[in-house]
Amino acid sequence: MRQKFIAADDFENDYAEAPGYFIDDDGDEYDSLPGVVAHNAPWASVAIAVEGGFMAFATLADYESWNNQR
Repeated sequence: MRQKFIAADDFENDYAEAPGYFIDDDGDEYDSLPGVVAHNAPWASVAIAVEGGFMAFATLADYESWNNQR
């Protein structure tokens, strides 16, 4: 599974939103990725907010596999 940690302080840059699937700290789901994820991990189709930044996953199946192991 490809995944990448993306630092939250990079989020201050004004990157555009991109298609994809984003889940925030509260579990709320959005239909676009934060700009920092789109910029630093353009291969990502799913991203989640984690303490200190974001985790990016190439596929929804990768995210689900990771989430089931927590």
